[in-house]
Amino acid sequence: MPHLLGKTTVTLTLTLTLSPHPNLSQDLTRAFCVLLKNCLTSPDLRERMVNDGAVRPLVQLLHKSEIRGAQRSPAVVAAAASAVWNISAHESAKALVIKEHGVEALTEQLQNSQSEDVWQKCAGCLMVLAANSDKVKNLIGEQMGVKALTTIVKQPNCAQTVLKAVLGALAVLSSDDRNMGMMREEGMEQLIEKFEKIKDDRVKMFVKQLKDRLQNTDV
Repeated sequence: MPHLLGKTTVTLTLTLTLSPHPNLSQDLTRAFCVLLKNCLTSPDLRERMVNDGAVRPLVQLLHKSEIRGAQRSPAVVAAAASAVWNISAHESAKALVIKEHGVEALTEQLQNSQSEDVWQKCAGCLMVLAANSDKVKNLIGEQMGVKALTTIVKQPNCAQTVLKAVLGALAVLSSDDRNMGMMREEGMEQLIEKFEKIKDDRVKMFVKQLKDRLQNTDV
């Protein structure tokens, strides 16, 4: 697998991203993002891909196409977000994702997409980007990301995988006072109780963090 990676791979990703006929390359673009995502689970390959410039073309796939009338499929957006989620585990990649306005693109996808797969992957990516970064937490709040996330958890019959990612993102964002204020405005204090019944250790951890902070009247 390593011999498949490098600047040729990144160049192909960028070519697909900027293809003049994006609707014809959707399946190929998605498949390539999935390939990159799987490769990015390896720390060594992740570092190599960051150094070879994989971040920019992947983040571009999260933005609206600049080609008039063109629209990326939810499958492509979800695959790109999943790859960015993996690559963001590399600290140096986080700064590059932010520089390429990845946070804005992810929050916009949460607001506009109707795909649960997109919701899950974008929420998970925001969770990783916001961890240990007050600047990113604040930016997500400014971009209406908190409202978008709370809107998703209000959806009936939302898949548990989606809830896990969204609640994880909200738990990370809740350490910011302004974000916590927005969560209260969106009724999270009432919503959180129904998630306590979910039998998943990580969901339980996220719910406990949110509930403790929501009940803290000093915040």
